[in-house]
Amino acid sequence: MWIKRTVGVVIIVTMAVTGLILVKGVFFSKINNVNDSSVVVTSGAQGTPPVITLSVEPQQQVVGQYSVLNWSVVGAAQSCKADGDWSGEKTSTGSASTGRLNDVRPYTFHLTCDSKYGRGEQTVTVNVTEK
Repeated sequence: MWIKRTVGVVIIVTMAVTGLILVKGVFFSKINNVNDSSVVVTSGAQGTPPVITLSVEPQQQVVGQYSVLNWSVVGAAQSCKADGDWSGEKTSTGSASTGRLNDVRPYTFHLTCDSKYGRGEQTVTVNVTEK
């Protein structure tokens, strides 16, 4: 015997760093119960803009060294673009070296991802000092 049930839940995600509401969407789950012995759950977000996690390690560096950027995007990003002290199109998940940090200054790395539901953005900074 098949029992089908659809459950709707409204989810609001906030970003503590900016204090802004970044994602507002409706999530749907469909549960199929087959003879009470097997349960299958499928989920999907409807209409949520991309949410970006971007980090750099280490954030404090000395001249002539490197840092590593890591990023991931949740949501259906159609395109992601890097700017600031890096550039180019980026995939929705990745890792990259900053390259040699040759000047004493802050290096800024910005990632923007667009979808038909909106835009997500994140920025990280590496502060470079003398040895």
